[in-house]
Amino acid sequence: MNENLAALLIGVGILGTLIIFFYPQKGLLAKWRKARRDTKRVNIEDALKHLYDCEYHNSTCTLSS
Repeated sequence: MNENLAALLIGVGILGTLIIFFYPQKGLLAKWRKARRDTKRVNIEDALKHLYDCEYHNSTCTLSS
């Protein structure tokens, strides 16, 4: 009986961990993907802002700037 209970608890624990990781829109995987997407968006916005500032101030834009 103890072996069955242990197997059940292990199975429930694994299932709970998978739910926490893969739950749509609130799971860890969804949050990680959203963070990646937001980081890319912020980097693109920063690059565009830099290009705009260079054009506004009539200066040359370089990769290092």
